[in-house]
Amino acid sequence: MDAASRGVDDLLRGVVGLVEAAFPRRVRAYYLTGSYADATAVEASDLDLTVVFRGRFLAGEAARFRELRVHCQALCPVELGLHPTSEELLPQDDVLHLTTVARLVHGEDVRGGLTVPDVAEYTRLVTRAPARFLAELRGLPRVVFPLAYPDAAGEFYGYDRDGTTKELVLATMWAATCLVALEAGQYVARKGDAPGQYRRHVGDAWTPFVEEVYGRCRTAWRYRIPAAAADRRALRDLCGRTLAFENHYLAAYRAYLLAHLRQERDDGRLFAAERLAQVVYPDAEVQSGLRAARPGARDGALGQATERALREIKAVRRSG
Repeated sequence: MDAASRGVDDLLRGVVGLVEAAFPRRVRAYYLTGSYADATAVEASDLDLTVVFRGRFLAGEAARFRELRVHCQALCPVELGLHPTSEELLPQDDVLHLTTVARLVHGEDVRGGLTVPDVAEYTRLVTRAPARFLAELRGLPRVVFPLAYPDAAGEFYGYDRDGTTKELVLATMWAATCLVALEAGQYVARKGDAPGQYRRHVGDAWTPFVEEVYGRCRTAWRYRIPAAAADRRALRDLCGRTLAFENHYLAAYRAYLLAHLRQERDDGRLFAAERLAQVVYPDAEVQSGLRAARPGARDGALGQATERALREIKAVRRSG
């Protein structure tokens, strides 16, 4: 075992120890995920750990875990991604990654009963992530289409917010992963698989861009902001094109959600309405689709979800 591996193992033991002390006998399993799990990590990679609580979360546990996460990060020399879930929620989590890439580092392996969802359910699950990430990148509570740059005046348009190119890579690979699901009905298990899967199953005009972002930012520059003037110009060009790719993805997601709104099944319409409160498309067609999907009784789950989405659209249109 080399020094780097020992260092990661020591960090994991420390984090597990802190979680165990804060939540005695409440955690069933700890899984190392991301690039450290598949041995592709570079210096700037996050150390990602999924923490599976027994049964379901008890009152106050999620808030206490968020507080603990802040303390763990303060003690950790690398960026730490601590993702809490529970046995109850695990089937709705990133099952594909957990069953194909993740590595158990402590506790009991609970993956035996998990099955990879069919591609329709996988698409519903995986398309939740980009909206959350794109909103956080911009410091916003939700995504509003069309997006603007995180920082239009910045050298790299705000995609270097943390001083690395990680957020640029994540934004691009998440969008690429979801487009592979939306347009080709295919799975992507790892971030590093996204460029190849995109070329194989989508193969549109954006393919060279997706490959270049990963090849330059992740592989060549290892997430670092390059120092050479020519490389900085190349990075600025990539960042300049990223916004159009994000909006290209969101336009495809809009069509996907509208198709769900027009389904006869209530669960499809409910899913779309819930997502349209988080990813706001303030246009007349989406408003009309929500109103058409709304049932006569507005106090049920579907009625409440459509009303919430319509309120979000109204708020955006009023503020814009």
